Amino acid sequence: MDDICGAMIQLDLNGNITFWNSTAEIMLGYSESDVIGKNAVEHIFINNIGDEDMITVAKSGEVYYSFDSLAKNKDGDMQPVALVTSPLNDDDGNLTGVTVLVSNVLMI
Repeated sequence: MDDICGAMIQLDLNGNITFWNSTAEIMLGYSESDVIGKNAVEHIFINNIGDEDMITVAKSGEVYYSFDSLAKNKDGDMQPVALVTSPLNDDDGNLTGVTVLVSNVLMI
C-alpha cells in the first residue's frame, strides 16, 4: 500500500465530500458510501493545522499545498499524506467546490 498515490476527492463549499475515487478507497479504506456527505476536515483530515483553510483558499481561486498533513483511515490510524487542493468551477466559471489530490508520504 505504500506506493498508492493519486487519490482524488471533491468537496462542496462547506467541505462535505461529494466525490471519492477508487484510489481514495484503497488508500484510506473508506468506501464511497462511507464518506459521501461527510465533512472531510472533521472526519478525514483532522488535527492538521491549516487544513481547515483549504476551502477558504479555494474560494480565493488559489491552489493550496500541504505536504505535512495527516489523514484518518478507516482503521482509525493517522497516516501521513500530502494534499494539493484546487478550486472546482462549473462551466460558467462559478466556484462549486474543491478538488483534493491526496498522496501517501513515505516515512523514512
